[in-house]
Order: sequence, then C-alpha cells, then structure tokens
Amino acid sequence: KKTGKIDKMIPKQGNERSPPLTTDQIETYLRDGILVVDNLLKPEEVAEAQRGLAKTLLEEYGVDVHDLETTGIGLVDASSTNGAG
Repeated sequence: KKTGKIDKMIPKQGNERSPPLTTDQIETYLRDGILVVDNLLKPEEVAEAQRGLAKTLLEEYGVDVHDLETTGIGLVDASSTNGAG
C-alpha cells in the first residue's frame, strides 16, 4: 500500500496509527494557540529542521545561530511583527 506524505507524519504506536487529536488536545490548541505533541518527529528530523532553519536565517537574514550576540539583530527582519512579539 502506497502512503502519502501526510500518512508519514501521523504518529504510530506499534503497527497501528495513533488516534487523531483528543478533545483535550484540540481544546488546548484553541485556548493557547499552540499544541505540543511529544515524539511527533524523530530526533534526526528535528536536527534536519534545525539545520534548515539555521541555513535560512544565515542566508536570508545574516543571523548566525552560533553568534546571536553579534548577528541576532537580524531576527527583527525575520519577524512578522518586527520583533514586537
């Protein structure tokens, strides 16, 4: 059976898919505007995303994640609120 990209993002328990979001999770998201889902991504996927973000910040905004004291001011340009929050 062929699976699409979205199927690969759904957390699995053993050989079965985890249930969709619980009512509590949905309520948390609606209340807080954010939801933390533990173990959604593998550590390698998180590391890849971090590398991609660091590359984009450096190339697009001149922000070096290893030297934020000097280059962090560039984050204002990356912010949709111009650093206001």
